[in-house]
Amino acid sequence: MKTRRGFTVVELLVCVGATAGIGSISAVSFSKGTVEPPRDEIREIRDEVRDLKQRLDRLDEKLEKLSQEEQAGGQKPVAQGAAAAAQRQLKDATQVRGILQSMVIWGQNNRDEYPLPSRVDQDDLTVREKGAAKDTTSNIFSLLIFNGFIPSEICLSPAECNANIEVDKDYEFAQPKTAVNREKALWDPSFNADFTKGKGNLSYAHMQPHGGRLARWSSTYQATEAQVGNRGPEIAGVDAAGGKLAAKVKDPNSVTFLNHGPRESWEGNIGYADAHVDYVTTLLGDDPKVWDRYEGRAGLTFDCYFYDEPDDVNKRNIFMSIFTKAGPESKDWTAIWD
Repeated sequence: MKTRRGFTVVELLVCVGATAGIGSISAVSFSKGTVEPPRDEIREIRDEVRDLKQRLDRLDEKLEKLSQEEQAGGQKPVAQGAAAAAQRQLKDATQVRGILQSMVIWGQNNRDEYPLPSRVDQDDLTVREKGAAKDTTSNIFSLLIFNGFIPSEICLSPAECNANIEVDKDYEFAQPKTAVNREKALWDPSFNADFTKGKGNLSYAHMQPHGGRLARWSSTYQATEAQVGNRGPEIAGVDAAGGKLAAKVKDPNSVTFLNHGPRESWEGNIGYADAHVDYVTTLLGDDPKVWDRYEGRAGLTFDCYFYDEPDDVNKRNIFMSIFTKAGPESKDWTAIWD
């Protein structure tokens, strides 16, 4: 395993994006045509970034202390638990923001398009799958890690409750063993987002980069376009009874209910195309200023992020999950849930 040296792009920009000093991607400018910041710009922000990273480390220390005190039966276990949950939610939001902004930076050199392995590995040097079949969640995130846009550690949410998801500590940055051509590989194919068949290495869901959504897999800067965030539960359908839309959860015991908020419902951090992150407390909202809508049979309809609405005329509705299979047709894709 090759040891990573220096900062990744996300460590320079956004691992601490939730703290004061770096508010958005526009807070630090980059020279046109570069993937990573020029060295003079790195020197200018390195001290500030180091300080902000230390703040994140202190958050981790507070989380650990609160957890230990709660386990030891402190005087205010409820308050301590709430404080620890708030710290986890903040750090988790920072990581979502980091992943999202790393994709924005990737797009600066790629016509604003987010990473797609099918467009990078056109000679099939990394994996054997052809064309759009390469565009799985595992390959997308591994491509970002391999090129230094994010560290593998950021892929594990601090609020993760699925024991099958863990950090990939053996990521290979040089000559990955599972690549078709180890010397010319463009990412490590062993990075695994599939937690249903053993250990997975990713906590977060992303928009499916397929069909009408493919145009949205880019820097659109739209404040209502959800692109990356905490996983959600599998949705069985949307109920319109009583004139109000409501998402029907397939499994009322979904693990995703345990990550944030109350245990009987879903809450989570969602990152949007304008690079902001919101803490969302519902699976389906009704405010057009903050919630995306799609063109359905009944006209503009509010969109559930974790459901591929069958009445979407243009197949552009937001659909977020972890995708273990991909391909040119909708039937080729497999989304996983817990």
